[in-house]
Amino acid sequence: MDCRTALADAPPAQDTLSVQHAIFTSIPGPMGAGYRIVADTGGIRRDEKQDVLRRAPSHGSLCDSTEEATALASFPLSTGRHCVILSRHAGTEQTARGGLRVWTDVLILEAEEFERFGCNPIRVADLARPQLAEQPARAPRHPLKPFELPTPTDEVPSPSIRGGYDRVLQLLSLVLCDHKLLVSDTNQQAEVLSTVISGLPLATRRHFSCAAGMKPAPSRDFQLCVADVGLADVERATLDTEIKPFVWTSPPEAFGAKYETWLDFVHDRWLRRHFAELERIAGECDRDCSSDVLAKIALVSDALDQVPRMSSEELKRISREHGSNPTGSSNTIIARLRAQLVEAVEKRREQLQRLAREAAAAKKPLDG
Repeated sequence: MDCRTALADAPPAQDTLSVQHAIFTSIPGPMGAGYRIVADTGGIRRDEKQDVLRRAPSHGSLCDSTEEATALASFPLSTGRHCVILSRHAGTEQTARGGLRVWTDVLILEAEEFERFGCNPIRVADLARPQLAEQPARAPRHPLKPFELPTPTDEVPSPSIRGGYDRVLQLLSLVLCDHKLLVSDTNQQAEVLSTVISGLPLATRRHFSCAAGMKPAPSRDFQLCVADVGLADVERATLDTEIKPFVWTSPPEAFGAKYETWLDFVHDRWLRRHFAELERIAGECDRDCSSDVLAKIALVSDALDQVPRMSSEELKRISREHGSNPTGSSNTIIARLRAQLVEAVEKRREQLQRLAREAAAAKKPLDG
């Protein structure tokens, strides 16, 4: 089946974004049978192709050796656009090495388009994968037509992590502190990556590069790579680099307190499965995402969450701590949350007063 035809003939089920598309794989041809961009839409710039060539996986580069293997990577391009690549095994390898061929669909999004997905490559991947050809072409025709990527819905990824979130929380802390990390010894690669991204503010996601399901290599420069590989692969990938190895099965370590308040907030939302709320709040953190700002956002959000269960005295305390001068913050999300808190406190006070009047009225006939 021809990949271009399969994509073009499928009627869009919802509004779509026409994004640049390329295919990176191996096919026999005048240039040999090595891995390269074999077809594209024509709107991908030379510098962008070089960025893709450095990171896209070739033969034997997926962690899973089965036919069902998949991998994902996401990285900002030197031109200001953003790339999301979706890799899988697709039939027999075209080179003499044998085994399974790696097929990678490359999607290039404008910065504004990527922001519509909350700068979350997992959301892009979830909507793109159903649109891909089930059986990739042996030799796709060039040029391709633009990829019709469905526009984002209100649904957000809600990953589950076996064994709890302690290790992911430590990982998130390191990412927020700008460490480069190679996570190994886990078969929950996509789930770990998705959970970490859910705790990152939008301002960080914009420039965040990551991969899951792909073996590490010196040319693949990601801030976070989650790969089910052995110790030898880890040592080879991190030797003489600034990449910090992170063995998933090792006991959790204490992490710095710089982002502690935000991490507590994120952890609570993970445990309560409030991923939609977390995505909404993280998506509004589009400028200043310092530890102090994230701490204030977390504290006001937690206070807002607790208001419906508060007593009169607790309402007074929370108003003193967070509700004064609700529009006085230069940060728009903090100002919005404080305004919501003032409104919620007032509604709760009115509710408590009404309940007190009803209780007094119910008691009065008995006293008479």
